[in-house]
Amino acid sequence: QLKDKLNERKRVSYKENPIRRRLESRIRESRIRANGGSFSKKDWLEILEKYNHKCIYCGTNEKPSIEHLIPISRGGKNEKENIALACYSCNVKKLNFL
Repeated sequence: QLKDKLNERKRVSYKENPIRRRLESRIRESRIRANGGSFSKKDWLEILEKYNHKCIYCGTNEKPSIEHLIPISRGGKNEKENIALACYSCNVKKLNFL
């Protein structure tokens, strides 16, 4: 699949150039600050309860992670209303395509 090929290419690129990974992390952090919004630990616990500790995509309850419904890279805010629960696997597969 296209996503798998892109993920593999990215993994190889990061391995060959670790500075790129750090730079992309800093760019993401800057976008989060610029887009605004924040959520607390209490908000995260409420999100877990709202989704019954299950991934919104596959329904598993393994390795819960923060899912930005509108990706930060596409202008989404880092706030409670834009956050859902996804398992790590689904979150990684999705990237910023949706």
